[in-house]
Amino acid sequence: MSNPQVKQLRESYKFGIRAKTLVVLLVAALIGLGISTAVYFYASQKTSRQQAIEHLKTATEIQADRLEQLRGSYFQRLELLTSRTQLRLSLKDFAVNPQDGDARNQVERILGDAVRANDDFLVLHLYSTSGNPILSVKGADVASASENLPFETMPNGQDIHLIEHSGDSRLLFGGPLRLEGETLGYLVVEAGVGQINDIVDTYSGLGETGETIVAATTMDGDVDAVVPLRFDVDGTEELTIQPAKSDELVVHDFVDYREKEVIAIERAISGSDWIVFVKRDKQEIFAESRELQKLMLVALLVATVVVLALGIYFSGSLTRALVHISSVARKIAKGDLARRVSIQREDEIGDLAVSINTMTDRLVDMNANLEHKVEQRTQELHEAYEHLETLNSELEVLARKDSLTGLANRRAFDETFEREWQRAMREENPLGLMLIDVDFFKRINDIAGHEAGDRALENIARLLQGRVQRAADLLVRYGGEEFAVIAPNTDTAGMQAFAEYLRATVEAYAGPHPAPEIDNTTVSIGVASIVPGQGETSDVLFEAADAALYRAKELGRNRVCTGGAE
Repeated sequence: MSNPQVKQLRESYKFGIRAKTLVVLLVAALIGLGISTAVYFYASQKTSRQQAIEHLKTATEIQADRLEQLRGSYFQRLELLTSRTQLRLSLKDFAVNPQDGDARNQVERILGDAVRANDDFLVLHLYSTSGNPILSVKGADVASASENLPFETMPNGQDIHLIEHSGDSRLLFGGPLRLEGETLGYLVVEAGVGQINDIVDTYSGLGETGETIVAATTMDGDVDAVVPLRFDVDGTEELTIQPAKSDELVVHDFVDYREKEVIAIERAISGSDWIVFVKRDKQEIFAESRELQKLMLVALLVATVVVLALGIYFSGSLTRALVHISSVARKIAKGDLARRVSIQREDEIGDLAVSINTMTDRLVDMNANLEHKVEQRTQELHEAYEHLETLNSELEVLARKDSLTGLANRRAFDETFEREWQRAMREENPLGLMLIDVDFFKRINDIAGHEAGDRALENIARLLQGRVQRAADLLVRYGGEEFAVIAPNTDTAGMQAFAEYLRATVEAYAGPHPAPEIDNTTVSIGVASIVPGQGETSDVLFEAADAALYRAKELGRNRVCTGGAE
């Protein structure tokens, strides 16, 4: 091949590099367009979301204010009714003489006038101070009044409860009737939710999917909608959101009862258990952003087609060398480190081939060193882990053992006591507890010193430990000069006999005494045994045993006293 031909070939190769550079630039431009599109779309969605939230917040504040005004009107009308002197005087006469028909008729007349004057007051219930129903007056259009309302949950003060009656929601609120400082009874209003429904039906500015939901806590403790949900045709749907119940505005993103993604603003009504939600579908909120997204996707698709056409046009310039380098690189990446690029060229591709071969050689050396280091480090970590496991086991034992006597300590007592209490409750078996106190232990410390006191505690611990032999029983040093024994499945008689045995053992001890100046050491013991009842805590058993120990010390020490009941 002549020199001009070689030069022409090199010029052609250089043009290939330029073409590929052009493709790279075009791809970069496409990526930039895609990123710009994504950023702009994200920003537009963020702006749409923020605008929707601000609008929903404003609507929520308006609806909440209207509901607060409505609540205020309820209690203003209730206060006006309960302050009527004739009603209170007639009720007092009726309370003094239940046979006074005129007084009863007067009460019914006044309450009937109140029901007729207040369209949303469906039923007025009058209760005595002892919680007995006196009478109920309902409106002419009301089919029936609620019965068997639990008086202990009757609303008083500023409470409004939500109840269900014949498939309809009703509100329940009330207050006392007082005359000259004396409470004569309680007036409870059973009101309809029509005015709340009027508030909820206002969807101005909320689009096609906007909805206001007013929820309240029912007398069963559930949170339920006060009025029917806007899109609940059958009236069978339930709320799908857990309210925050905050006086501040709270933003929620959730799937509502229609299985639609929505943005909702929640606010609790001050001084009540009412909650107002104003929500709107995300699909409607982001509709404009999605249209813009479609246009951007079309533009991106056109740009992609252009780049693809250019790539196809310049693909013929790719050389076999690049294909070979790519094939070798893939095999090396899969772990075939024996592969090498067999290309010798005086250009960038040749330099790339040399670099790949050099990096592969280094990778082989590094791999060999790494395997050795990994094996060495793995062994070190295994040894360290085994040592740590040993230390943890030893520490766990020490954490539950008293350092002086070698008995279980207070921590072990607390864990075992609660566990055995739950077991006894499940199996309905008795659980016994014994609290042991060394008599006049302070005298040992004062006369013979604290070291002698420690020796005395060690002696008593050995004596007790030798007698507490059931596997299920646990002897602990509870603290100071106090010991305790947990005895599962042991009734009061068994605990008393067991305790007397331990007391006599300590009293009869004739071995070396750490304080010769003092007579034999004795102990006072309080025992109790209880079959745990559902809902009871272990404090019941502990307090019974503690009271028994106190009684044993009060009666002269060196004795056993029993407390509690099976």
